[in-house]
Amino acid sequence: MERAKRSLLFWMLLLISIALPATAQTPVKKILFQAKIKALDANTGNYVGKGVGQITAVPTGLQYYVFTHDTATQVQKVSLRPSDNSWEIVICETGSLVGNCKYDIDGNVDMEGPISDTMMILSGVSGKTLHDTLKAGDLWIHLDNGVLGSGNFQRLF
Repeated sequence: MERAKRSLLFWMLLLISIALPATAQTPVKKILFQAKIKALDANTGNYVGKGVGQITAVPTGLQYYVFTHDTATQVQKVSLRPSDNSWEIVICETGSLVGNCKYDIDGNVDMEGPISDTMMILSGVSGKTLHDTLKAGDLWIHLDNGVLGSGNFQRLF
């Protein structure tokens, strides 16, 4: 009888030790910002979609994702800037310290990763400045200084 009680106590404690951490965790809320990258079509005079840029705020920092389609030439630089162009965070640039842009099998930009401390230090921008600009809806993504396309980040959720 004593052994049965200890066995029951063991299984109850085991169940509690598994269930308690699972219920104590709070879900991580991700905040997503998205920019539709557009470029001016010289033939029609209209802006056409060239890709998407996304920034996700997670507890460890900011993550970016950039994808293009129908880019006729390889992108030399992808950067983040406010509308007044007072500073620039380079995500990728051919031959730079940050690194070259990465492409998918079709030759379009396809990159993701953290907005790293190296990027921030090289740009001279503080994390607070970047967050404030992003929250204000004033952050833009530029492909080759906007010649190949640009887009304004908007908060989705």
